[in-house]
Amino acid sequence: MTLTESLKSRERSLKLKLARLLKKGDIILVSEKGIFNSICRVVQRTKWHHIMLYAGRGRVLEVTPREGCRLTFLNHCISKYKALQVLRHKKISSMQARRMIGTAIKLFKSRPFSRLQVLKIALLRELNLFKHALNLIVKRNRLRVRHLNMKDVICSNMVAMSYHLFGYRINESYSPDYVVPRDYANSRELQVVCSVVLA
Repeated sequence: MTLTESLKSRERSLKLKLARLLKKGDIILVSEKGIFNSICRVVQRTKWHHIMLYAGRGRVLEVTPREGCRLTFLNHCISKYKALQVLRHKKISSMQARRMIGTAIKLFKSRPFSRLQVLKIALLRELNLFKHALNLIVKRNRLRVRHLNMKDVICSNMVAMSYHLFGYRINESYSPDYVVPRDYANSRELQVVCSVVLA
């Protein structure tokens, strides 16, 4: 068996495994190949840099710079990944998860990727600037959900805001629109369903 055949065989087995394991509302963390993605992981101090929300029937809701927020099939993307991890919230029910997915699709599908939000997160969290401003944002969003910025969407805050609307927070210290990939990996409310290294 050649290396290419071996990789294809691993991809097929992973697709079958995911089809059995995944449930609506599951959070999928991925690490993609490429130099730019490697730089993103170093800057964010995490092995993950892209987050998706499982929508059922093999589809995921994700936000990408080129496509914005879209529904796509997870199987089409697997060859791009170095590693993948599936997380599940410990408290959310299957009925709530179904409702959350429906709400997320209505709110976020077709919204453009926000480079402005990436810049704000980079300044406020990754570079630790303007801590006072961030604390005000956090306090405001704890008090009034309607002030969440639903327009400036990237992958990590789209998933966090979807959960937040149903009463579940990914990170207690930060507003959902300022959640970053490492918050998912460090969350006590999320349990690992499976973790796979592909390359």
